[in-house]
Amino acid sequence: MQPFLLDPKNAAVVTRQKPYGSGKFMLFMLLFSLPFLFVGCGALGFLLRDVGQAESQTDWNSVSIQLAFVILFGLFGSLALYFFVLRPWRLAKALRERGQMLPGQIINARFEKDSDGDWNLVINYQFVSPQGIGITKTQSHIRNDLRNTPPPPANTPVVVMYADDRNFTVL
Repeated sequence: MQPFLLDPKNAAVVTRQKPYGSGKFMLFMLLFSLPFLFVGCGALGFLLRDVGQAESQTDWNSVSIQLAFVILFGLFGSLALYFFVLRPWRLAKALRERGQMLPGQIINARFEKDSDGDWNLVINYQFVSPQGIGITKTQSHIRNDLRNTPPPPANTPVVVMYADDRNFTVL
């Protein structure tokens, strides 16, 4: 029985025709998050300039608005950069450098329709690490192509790309 692919784009990875990981999404998110960081840094510069004025000339209303911009844009940009660029980049790097494909199986699967109408396939799967440790994880992926089909049944084989007990993903 052929393994089920949570993301069909990983078929070439399973057949070893290409390495794991595409930087396209991470590049997009990097380009998305950087403007927020730049606006936040610019607002911080204006904030420091205004606070550095003589105490009698400081416009505290302006300072509070600038502080809100620094917090809003800087925090949002930093969180987006961390969660959508740095973490996925580290995972992809670990899987490309140390990754090995391990057999696993689906425990259960279900579809969840998200707010914009996409069908997310959510699978609970398990596999055994090279150290003999059983690992169970839940992972999801948009699978609109499976909209009119039942989710894969329990015991359906999957392939897990594994670098270590913290860096792995089902293909």
